[in-house]
Amino acid sequence: GAGPAGGSRYSYIGGFDATSNLAAAMRHGITPKGTHAHSFVSAFTSFSDLPSRLIDGVDVVERALEVRRRLGFSSASDSELAAFVAYAQAFPDGFLALVDTYDTVNSGIPNFMAVATVLSELGHKPVGIRLDSGDLAYLSKRARSMFVAADARLGGSSALASSAIMASNNINEAVLHSLNDQGHQLDALGVGTHLVTCQMQPALGMVFKLVEIEGKARIKISQDVSKVTIPGAKDAFRLVGKHDIPILDLLVPTSESAPVPGRRVLCHHPFEEKKRVFVTPSKVIPLLVPVWIGARHEAFARAKAEAVAGDSDSDAKDAATATAGAAADAAAAGAATVAPAASGAAAEGAAAPRREGAALGHRVRFPTPTEVRSYVRAQLSILREDHVRPLNPTPYKVSVTAGLYHFIHELWSREVPIAELA
Repeated sequence: GAGPAGGSRYSYIGGFDATSNLAAAMRHGITPKGTHAHSFVSAFTSFSDLPSRLIDGVDVVERALEVRRRLGFSSASDSELAAFVAYAQAFPDGFLALVDTYDTVNSGIPNFMAVATVLSELGHKPVGIRLDSGDLAYLSKRARSMFVAADARLGGSSALASSAIMASNNINEAVLHSLNDQGHQLDALGVGTHLVTCQMQPALGMVFKLVEIEGKARIKISQDVSKVTIPGAKDAFRLVGKHDIPILDLLVPTSESAPVPGRRVLCHHPFEEKKRVFVTPSKVIPLLVPVWIGARHEAFARAKAEAVAGDSDSDAKDAATATAGAAADAAAAGAATVAPAASGAAAEGAAAPRREGAALGHRVRFPTPTEVRSYVRAQLSILREDHVRPLNPTPYKVSVTAGLYHFIHELWSREVPIAELA
């Protein structure tokens, strides 16, 4: 699998703003954000553990203790304050303190406010706090009220009132909905375990099935209709209606013309005869773009076209298709591509050996994670709300053309034997 770095990349593409995984941030150009661990705080036992008490020449410990006394929190943990000072020395403009190592309300938040106030006085911009346990909704509201009260007590110049409040601790979708129902003062959320392990759907039930081989459509039949494949090479188009809202995606055989804006098209459910609708799209968006074209793909198409040109005999075409496949294999390996004999006509001779060149391989510039993320956000923003609601979402429709619908059922009837009962 892609591992932790891949989890960070795909989470960012899906809409998250940053990652605490430094390797992923460096590899994929994602903004790194985070804070220290609980062990960092508990590693400090007193102010004597600090190599230095200074930031910008100011004794931060002395000034922080003074602020803490002024705010009425003299009993807060000194060792925790020492840890916060050390962290502020390393990140004076990225100071985001984890405040629940000992006591969130009576120690962690007061010590953050003391150090953050000193940083602000020195011209730095502390970020805020992180809550990692307890009642997150209640604690966020309590923290905000403490920030506001402290800012007023310090004369309104500390910027504490606007400090960010972040939360983590096994957050999943149920917790998010509960927080919204309760009301909270959280500015950001750190989601880890239940995101990268996909708690709601840890496995994607999907397999690849053969739908065409050497130009011949194939189908896989099952008593479970969701496992019946849609045969043949196809293109996919998104049909957009008025107000730029997608109506459905349409699968179109490559032998058929693409849908056209302003022209009505009949769209079928692949397997249910009565489910069909006429759609007049205001916009048509192609969804499939060739990213990689291999040597065999192009060589086969070229050899087949040369072999069957001008020949209407179906048996000859089948023989030519098989020969084209062999020729394509040779071309892919860098061997000579030959024009096969068809309908008794001898080949004029072998073509000169030819390797596929720059036309093969990557066909598009792969977008950056940031570009993909922007595209994902734009696509989600135009979906109807009932398609993306968390409870009982309306399934988004994927339809087939009338021609493809009839071909599916024709091939189905041709391939499946009719049972005999006596």
